Amino acid sequence: KAAGKADREKYLADRAATCQAARDRVAKYKDAQRLYKPGPNGERVYLTSEELDVERANANRALEQFCSEE
Repeated sequence: KAAGKADREKYLADRAATCQAARDRVAKYKDAQRLYKPGPNGERVYLTSEELDVERANANRALEQFCSEE
């Protein structure tokens, strides 16, 4: 029983950390005018408006998934 409780606590702590990361990402994407990803040579490759919309939707889905009650 103690092992199950420890596993559950670890799971909840991991989920809370993932939730916070999702909240941070949503906030960052909401306020950002332009986002970029690293290119093959380390340069910045800026996202198009459509790509930014997709990333925002993905961030919101992650927020719903990890920050909702079980």
